[in-house]
Amino acid sequence: MDCHVQRLEHPDPEAKGWTRWWWYGCAVQREEIDRELRFMQEAGIGGVEIQTLYPLAADDAEAGIYNIPYFSPEFFDVLDYTLKRAEELGLGVDFTLGSSWPYGGPHVPQELSVQCAVPYQIDVSGPRSFSYDFTSRVTGKIERAVMGKMKDSRMLEETIVDLTPSLQEKLLFGWPWGKVLEDIPIPEGDWKIVVFVTHLYHQQAAIPARDAGGYVVDHCRKDAVDLFLKNGGNPLTERLGRGRFRCFFCDSIELLGNNWTGILEEEFFRRRGYRLDRYIYGLWGEIDDISDRIRYDYFLTMSELTIENFFENMTAWCDRHGSKARIQAHGTWADILKAYGSAHIPEGETFGPQDKLEVNSIHRRFASSAAHIYNKPVVSCESFTWLRVPRFMETLEMMKAEVDAIFLDGINAIYNHGYAYSPPDAGRLGWPFYASSQINHTNTYWPYYRHLGDYIQRVSGMLRIGRSRCDIAIYLPQADIWSENQMADLHMGMKLQEYMGWGVTDRISKKGYCFDYINDDILNNYASFEEGMAVNGSTYRAILLIGCKRLLPGTAEKLERFVRSGGILIASEAAPYLSCGLCRREEQDAAVQSCMARIFPEKPGIWRSGGRGAAAIAPDRGEGMTALLEQRVRPDVRITGGGDCVGYVHRVDGTTDIYFIANISAQSREVTFDFSVCGKRLSVFDAATAKPYGVEKAAGYENSTELALDMEAFDSVFVFFDEDTKLPATDRILSGKDLFMQQVPQEKTCILPGPWRLEIPEMEFTLEWEQPEFWQQYEQTRYYSGVGVYTSSLVIQEVPAGCAVLHLEELREVAQVRINGRICGDIWRRPWKLDVTGALTAGKNTIEVYCSNRLINYAIDPENEITDYPGEIVEGWPYFSQAINQIRHRRIGLDRERQAVGEPVPSGMRGKVWITFLDNKGMNFPTTE
Repeated sequence: MDCHVQRLEHPDPEAKGWTRWWWYGCAVQREEIDRELRFMQEAGIGGVEIQTLYPLAADDAEAGIYNIPYFSPEFFDVLDYTLKRAEELGLGVDFTLGSSWPYGGPHVPQELSVQCAVPYQIDVSGPRSFSYDFTSRVTGKIERAVMGKMKDSRMLEETIVDLTPSLQEKLLFGWPWGKVLEDIPIPEGDWKIVVFVTHLYHQQAAIPARDAGGYVVDHCRKDAVDLFLKNGGNPLTERLGRGRFRCFFCDSIELLGNNWTGILEEEFFRRRGYRLDRYIYGLWGEIDDISDRIRYDYFLTMSELTIENFFENMTAWCDRHGSKARIQAHGTWADILKAYGSAHIPEGETFGPQDKLEVNSIHRRFASSAAHIYNKPVVSCESFTWLRVPRFMETLEMMKAEVDAIFLDGINAIYNHGYAYSPPDAGRLGWPFYASSQINHTNTYWPYYRHLGDYIQRVSGMLRIGRSRCDIAIYLPQADIWSENQMADLHMGMKLQEYMGWGVTDRISKKGYCFDYINDDILNNYASFEEGMAVNGSTYRAILLIGCKRLLPGTAEKLERFVRSGGILIASEAAPYLSCGLCRREEQDAAVQSCMARIFPEKPGIWRSGGRGAAAIAPDRGEGMTALLEQRVRPDVRITGGGDCVGYVHRVDGTTDIYFIANISAQSREVTFDFSVCGKRLSVFDAATAKPYGVEKAAGYENSTELALDMEAFDSVFVFFDEDTKLPATDRILSGKDLFMQQVPQEKTCILPGPWRLEIPEMEFTLEWEQPEFWQQYEQTRYYSGVGVYTSSLVIQEVPAGCAVLHLEELREVAQVRINGRICGDIWRRPWKLDVTGALTAGKNTIEVYCSNRLINYAIDPENEITDYPGEIVEGWPYFSQAINQIRHRRIGLDRERQAVGEPVPSGMRGKVWITFLDNKGMNFPTTE
């Protein structure tokens, strides 16, 4: 255990948080690169992920602005310089291939770009002869045309005719112009002709840097991805050196409308064993009762193509070039866990007000589960995107809460979203990214960011020790998602969350269960079944099937093996009863049904034993399912008094159990933890300071350990269980910050009597009160964002030898405290207090509180306007002012902030200020004047 405490006290430098670093238009200069890299290093950031994107300023030689063309000689020169300076400063560098997102560029030809197929339908009744001219009625290439007889809104399978060979070319002056069907015989009845057209207009990279625009690459085709990597990746290592970038990064998969690839029909036949041509209507409409089978086969084929040709291909390319692949897989239609697991570092994402305890499956838990089951030691997260809308409303306190929520979802590496390149002439706000938190040198809290940076490093480092411990596996019903959705650019993560139910897995987590998601690939190719299910050193005692109707026969067999080996299997509502795919469906349905009949009882709510395990059907996905789970599997940690705001994550290293626990709320809480671990020595440490943490009660029992903590607002701790010494039963243990309580100290509170003086030097503003007040209420300082200094004094006759703690009733938002000119420390989150022991002297003491508010007040000042380029033409690139003005208003304009925030937010400090003295030696308390 001592080695773990040392790791806590001296966290691994590799565990520092990183940040995305936006280079707008690649209009960067060496002097500013130096300045910003130093800012980041001093703030405790470990590295940068460079992402080049849209310009915010036109070329201006007089102002020193030059938008460097993408992949130009100047581009490689400035990247080389950045890599050298980062290395000198001990910072790592990642790079986003392409410019903006998704992957694309000028080297991607249209035929290798993403494709979108749109069905075009014609209803016709027979008998008759039918002709139709598609010219100018469809925009794009007709991939397939079919006709079938309709009955009750379904196409009859046996009547389907492939009309593609009947399409004829229509010429205009000898040039191909369109397609026509001529004199097609329509038998008696109601028929439907369906034409699938791949759209002429293909997606392009979103607002890229200069000369980086172009088509988005088809992620399903190896030849397309290889071409992109050859032209958009190879030059980076050929000109800058192999291995100089730690990672190449792929942002979220945002392929708008992409549901087709030129190799689909060929690959579909090769992989699925039948041709898609005559069944293609099933991707969109209903063919008898088999469309769900066709759709499963279609999406499975698209999944395999994407994983093999993009995700795995990119990772292999990174290996060859001496770097790692860091990939966000959310947004893909593919097997979401396998897609994440294809990367060296899977990356999740958090956006919106996620500073709360909540399982975030869509963007976090899928990524961390993939890391656990595919044995990826590091899993990262794009953090703080849209933490508050509008921008400039986020605080370090909110960011600490969101980081804790991210850690509790199994993530152990943080990437800020992010750091906007902002030279001094960009103004007070800099060049803020439209979707981010402004975590850079222009923000008022930036001088205090190092506290959060140190915290991220400490916790990230500890959460990379050993392996994750989860008792529960939740099988993802991806087969149901594929089967029940029409062809689309399917967002698998979102659809899974909707299908299983919002809040379902969060409820399981808050019952005290840690869980990972699993898929068919893990069950069939990686898992072993002895005493449950073992995957890469982790053992799962229970598997949950939430809303699952369909299974592969092989998966059904593995679930049966799981139960017979001692596992607990619970299905919600009903047992799965269908197989997947079109071929041999009757045979495979029978195999699944037979297997499930051997596992599950006929009625819900009761257990059926099988081998050493048991299975049951829950009546619902809520309390019914968790009640059954609690009957057979004890929660790892039962939490009482947490108010749905206190959570945990569990790791195991050798014989040591490591729990990270966080209170993600602004309220202090008396929390009791009932751990499944027993018979081990217990110790508790503050996750922010690495100091021992006060324990109210710790008691060891035969099968559990009870721990009681008074957790203050936004507190987080590490709890270690080590085998050295057994914890005595019902012992009361006091340690760490509350150790002095063993001496039953006396306590006295001294309220600072005032007056208080506020000075804002930047505004030449001063004011006095008996108690401090917020400054935004005054007209002169209404829109001020920056530092205000509150000053008062305290006279003490005699300074005790005990502890002294300064308390503020209300702080907005961060502050540095100085007593008698000595810097005592910073307050950056609740509870607003600071240990000032040793700073006070007998006689008069001057207390100064340097407060910084939020940047939003300055942002909503009506006098701060985004200036337009006058006229229609500018001297430098992009030459036309309309393009640059539109970007500036959309991306850095402040209209959204002004509409959302009517009044300036509270700024500074307000209310009572007091010092608590704790006298351990029976000395007289100090008196004040």
